[in-house]
Amino acid sequence: MERAIGAECSVVITGEDGQLQRQSAVFYAAYVPSADVWRISTAEGDITVQRTTAPVDIPDVNPVGGSTAKVTNEADVPGRDVAGGVNSGVVGSGGAPNADQAYFDFQVEKPVAPIPGSGAPRYPDILRSAGVEGEVLAQFVVDTSGRVDISSYKVIRTSHELFAASLWAALPAMRFMPAEVGGRKVKQLVQQPFVFALQR
Repeated sequence: MERAIGAECSVVITGEDGQLQRQSAVFYAAYVPSADVWRISTAEGDITVQRTTAPVDIPDVNPVGGSTAKVTNEADVPGRDVAGGVNSGVVGSGGAPNADQAYFDFQVEKPVAPIPGSGAPRYPDILRSAGVEGEVLAQFVVDTSGRVDISSYKVIRTSHELFAASLWAALPAMRFMPAEVGGRKVKQLVQQPFVFALQR
């Protein structure tokens, strides 16, 4: 009996220009106990992963610095759990959030949230009458006033171009609660799916 899981994950990488970039991937994995392997399916193709075992001889000494290596002080590391991302470990870092920077969701303390009833994409009539359902995965920046910066709109994936066009037309009317860092409103790069489903 196979056990299967499916997920959509986002990976944040540093590009050649030094800027953070977010990439999204959808995968489905099924574990096959009889062969002790995972079969993983992605848009790029399928792979089979054999389970590996840890080496028998696991070192118990830190190879870098040995037992004299300094333990990391959590207060020296910026992050979500430190108000405003402020830290004391690097001179000149921390402080007020950058008003011009668009933050990723993992960088903010309070992420962007849609305001119910503030607008939604219209179902394209031709697709509704044809019984076509679909989805748009879109990326855009929500500014500090809760409005979408339409120039940042990007379609990551769509099942039909008319769904993407409908979303683009609706975004200027949509409102969001802006993201916050250290109690201050900031811009956030949002990646959100919009589902077009017919009522049955």
